[in-house]
Amino acid sequence: ISTMLEETFKTGVTKQFEFWGRRKNGEAFPKEVIVNKGKYFGNDVLIATSRDLTELKKTESQLIENIKFKDALIENSGSIIYAKDIEGAYLLVNNKWEEVTGMQRLNALGKNDHELFPEEIARQFVADDMIVFEKGITLETESSINNGPLKKNFLNVKFPLKDKNDIITGVCGITTDITERKQAEQRMTKLARCLLAFGNDRDQNINSLVALAGEVFEAACALYNKLEDGQLCSLGQW
Repeated sequence: ISTMLEETFKTGVTKQFEFWGRRKNGEAFPKEVIVNKGKYFGNDVLIATSRDLTELKKTESQLIENIKFKDALIENSGSIIYAKDIEGAYLLVNNKWEEVTGMQRLNALGKNDHELFPEEIARQFVADDMIVFEKGITLETESSINNGPLKKNFLNVKFPLKDKNDIITGVCGITTDITERKQAEQRMTKLARCLLAFGNDRDQNINSLVALAGEVFEAACALYNKLEDGQLCSLGQW
């Protein structure tokens, strides 16, 4: 501090720094000090002003904690989260994005969809982005991809990012794997159709239900037991 004060006195260059003050009750507090060179009764002097930074430091600390909390939510989310600027370049991707795409964020940030994905997929991503940009709405869509023998279903939500003047500057997307939900919906649909198809033949009804259970659980065979002429029989489908 002494060196800064000497430099200000010699050169007249204003210096600004943070320091600790002490209140009358002995409590220490952070303060900002601004030192200028001036005149007092014709003599060169240093004029210092200071302000209490206690509330500002509290606000900064809370802001940092909020940022850390949001970062933790984004990075540990089970959904894919990403953000792109108005030109379509990726600004942010989370851990789940890296896991699903197989790409590292260092190789993705600053690039657009056409540089990262197959052309057909990239065109769809860009088309959805344009709807958000042009209409300023939240867009919700469903999509699916075939991953080898498995089909994955996703729920995609995109919404505009805006600046303080309410101008759209980009798009944020959240993509959630809904494969299990879709599979459950399909099972319920098949069960409803099976029940609606029941007739007067009890054995046929049971056989149809057992066959459906075998299909749902991907079993090699589906059997049920019944007494017939005093003997236990196993019936079903393979």
